[in-house]
Amino acid sequence: YGRRICEELKIPYANHYPQGKNGYSSGDYVYRLENDLINFPSDITLYSIFIGTNDWGTENIALGAPSDYINNTYVEASNRTSYGAFRKIIDHIIGTKSTSTIVHPKIILMTPMLRGAFGYKNGDGSLAHYMKSAIEKNVSTGLWQYTTNSHGFTLKDIADLVKWVAAYEGLPCIDLFENGF
Repeated sequence: YGRRICEELKIPYANHYPQGKNGYSSGDYVYRLENDLINFPSDITLYSIFIGTNDWGTENIALGAPSDYINNTYVEASNRTSYGAFRKIIDHIIGTKSTSTIVHPKIILMTPMLRGAFGYKNGDGSLAHYMKSAIEKNVSTGLWQYTTNSHGFTLKDIADLVKWVAAYEGLPCIDLFENGF
């Protein structure tokens, strides 16, 4: 997706440094950032944040609320929420990349895409991870609805979180959930 985003925004792809990992939630990225397991090259000036599907699909993190972002309440052991994790990720990028020459690195947020069921296989062909569809047909009404995970939120809730963070921080947001490309 990085090359496509650069083409759409008419910016060079040369400094693109992908860090995406199948199955990682925003909380997994916070852990990696806080434990220095991700080190970005110093010349990166544009960050595209395209995470969230696994927050909903792996069900290993709660959604939380905007107050988790505003009050910076994310704690790995006790208050692990998607809203809080997004705050940690944004703060990490701004905090480690703000210099005398780069006052504020460019950050673009992207919502997850509305998606059907899919899975990943291990090298031996066995199923490593399966993610259900983000929409399902209600058997009693026959109408389509968003699929709720065990924490009680939908993939649309994650898309709304990303759009909320973008609005709160004044960052551009590409809404792939509503306008996938």
